[in-house]
Amino acid sequence: MKNQIEVATPEYVKVRFEIAGLGTRLIAQLIDLLLLALILISLSIAAAWFLGTWGVDLFIGNTWSSQSFIFVIYLVILMVFPFAYFVAFEYFMKGQTLGKRMLGIRIVMDDGRSASFFTIFLRNVMRLVDLLPSAYLVGVICMFINKEEKRLGDVVAGTLVVRENKSKQRSWKPGEAVQASESTTNKVRLQPHTESTVSSFLARREQLTPEKRQQLAKRLAEQVAAESGYLFVEGNEESYLEEMQNEK
Repeated sequence: MKNQIEVATPEYVKVRFEIAGLGTRLIAQLIDLLLLALILISLSIAAAWFLGTWGVDLFIGNTWSSQSFIFVIYLVILMVFPFAYFVAFEYFMKGQTLGKRMLGIRIVMDDGRSASFFTIFLRNVMRLVDLLPSAYLVGVICMFINKEEKRLGDVVAGTLVVRENKSKQRSWKPGEAVQASESTTNKVRLQPHTESTVSSFLARREQLTPEKRQQLAKRLAEQVAAESGYLFVEGNEESYLEEMQNEK
């Protein structure tokens, strides 16, 4: 059974999301862990090659040898890299790791916005608690008792893990977005609240996740069409909103 929720965006538009279930998130996590394991194994092989042998003396008298510095750097990378992997990918890939992208899920804020760097950082710091006592037991229990299937890190950071909308937008050709119905007049008249909402959306749409951006554009296009009498071509909602804003 699908777990769907509606969130209210800063533009006062409700957007529906499908929550990613435990099974999907687990598979995505396993893919990421497999990739991490391959990378860390490669680093270990490289470190062993630089050291020449694991039995090398790390100290020469009271001073550090060159091998000892390489070994310390290797240990630091070994401890930090898994955390950096999740933070970096989730930030630069807009809420996705490689595993999440393969499974079609992503992290968003509770109001549907893209997660900020601080949010992603905090969420991954809390991963250390979710792991306790082992095998993500705390995180799994939290997901079972939370209606939005959040692990503790999601609760603290204010995030959701949602499925992406698989529908694709058609490429837009100039002039095809707006189709006038028989009842339209030359002047586009919209309610003040609708005008401000459209302007706000167009100004900050680059900050939104692809799914939320598409859903908001469609909702606003439907609202503008109802008020103006101008129809829009499915898949060209943003171009329609731009044209209608210019026609006011």
